[in-house]
Amino acid sequence: MQIDEPYIPPFIRRLMPSASEQDLLRATNNLRRYLSVMYRLFRELEVEQARADSHRPMLDDRFQSGGDNPPSQ
Repeated sequence: MQIDEPYIPPFIRRLMPSASEQDLLRATNNLRRYLSVMYRLFRELEVEQARADSHRPMLDDRFQSGGDNPPSQ
């Protein structure tokens, strides 16, 4: 399937009803770039969170059981 003209989402046309086709294309491209950056940022945050979770020390027995006595060694 070949698309002869660039796709402009309908909501952009609704947001900018009096814009020229050139302005609509520019808005579409800006939105795509913005979403791409946001996606990469959230992916990086997920990776950092996973890394932090894997290095977090495990709770010892007193916290897991709710007791006040330190675990015996």
